[in-house]
Amino acid sequence: MKNILLLSFLISLFSANAQVSNRLDANDDINCENKIYNTRELQQFAYNSHCKAEAYPFLSDDGRDLYFTADHSYHWLFYTQKDSVTQVWSVPMPIQIANYSGPILSSYFSRDLMDLYFTNNSSELFHCKSIEGSRTQFSQPIQINFTNPKDPNNEGNAYSPFSSISFLDGDNKLYAVSSNNISGQSKYVYYLKTAENTYTHQNNLSSFSEELGFMSSDGLRYYFTCDDAPNVLFCRVRSNISEDFGEVVYSAKKFEAHLKITQCRMAEKANQLVMVLSDEQWDKNDIYFYNISKEDTLKKFDLNYLVIKDNDAQKANATPLFISMPKPDKKSLKTVELLNQAGADMCKIDIGVPFPNPAKNQFTLYYNVSGDNLNLPMPILHITDMTGKILYSAKLEYTSGQVLVAPEHLNPGSYYVKIEYHGVFSNSIKITLSFS
Repeated sequence: MKNILLLSFLISLFSANAQVSNRLDANDDINCENKIYNTRELQQFAYNSHCKAEAYPFLSDDGRDLYFTADHSYHWLFYTQKDSVTQVWSVPMPIQIANYSGPILSSYFSRDLMDLYFTNNSSELFHCKSIEGSRTQFSQPIQINFTNPKDPNNEGNAYSPFSSISFLDGDNKLYAVSSNNISGQSKYVYYLKTAENTYTHQNNLSSFSEELGFMSSDGLRYYFTCDDAPNVLFCRVRSNISEDFGEVVYSAKKFEAHLKITQCRMAEKANQLVMVLSDEQWDKNDIYFYNISKEDTLKKFDLNYLVIKDNDAQKANATPLFISMPKPDKKSLKTVELLNQAGADMCKIDIGVPFPNPAKNQFTLYYNVSGDNLNLPMPILHITDMTGKILYSAKLEYTSGQVLVAPEHLNPGSYYVKIEYHGVFSNSIKITLSFS
């Protein structure tokens, strides 16, 4: 079963179109094969799949272990690890849970990654343990029960978690996004452990429409997104985990206007945020990473600029959203380089992991050029030898997408591939060609 899942994942990953554009299809709708993100500052996960959905990521505290679900593999949970030297993610592998073959929606792991909690499509929460320290093999799951003191005779109407699970105080306090069986609305809910494998609904934390969030490891910061401002990561703070969160809302980070943050988690030791983004014209999900820096300080957010979910008058006469964010100076642009020929315009080039690698006579890779001015001629792909001498060049048709490379005149051996955009170069990625 798991081999079939892995094969399904790899086939769906490697069979995407060789070229990507942002053309409209015949019906003037956005074709998901051709949709391009403009995601400056963000790092794309190498195994995102076009027209599919990678979702519900969980990132370990050091940023090296990533779990995520994939809807093109029966909503199963996959694991990948980042190499500490090359910073390259391994090929995702499906996890194995003893005597469980149902879908997995959202996951949470203890800090040592030995305890796994996960939900399914029926909003049921399960707990299982790693087998002999494995990152991919877990014991038979035990279902967690939930009660609602406001409705003791009908537990089916209690809020049950379906995503964004967070535990505090060991496993005594549980926070999660829950969906009401009747209204269907999502809320961020606090539960208290009242018996073995049993939690009782305490209260709702949400203030905004479709609020999705997670807790910091110390429980003092609650980060969340919402439909009222989908491209903004918000935050509430408290001084200890026994207090309620205050009414003050902070803006932790604002991303580009056309993007919607649908889920996110944070690797606090690594200062890295993993998030799932969708586009306003395309509802499929992709995973991205963002390195949080000192520039991302919490700023008090003026709620007068936000449409509150239950205020119909404000919804009818919505005030435009505005957040004052400082413009970064050149010193803070750690991953953003200045175009040599475009003055102060900024450009960032991302290049994915070539696959397959080693390759026979051709390989595929993802790339993305983003910046303030993309009206210049298209990027160029270079293949160099180990000394940096350029042996192969090809002009790309678009500033972002997936390209099939077939350098048939090269001899078998190891090479480097990189993207150039008007004097700015991406990182060089090693590729081995065999032609066998």
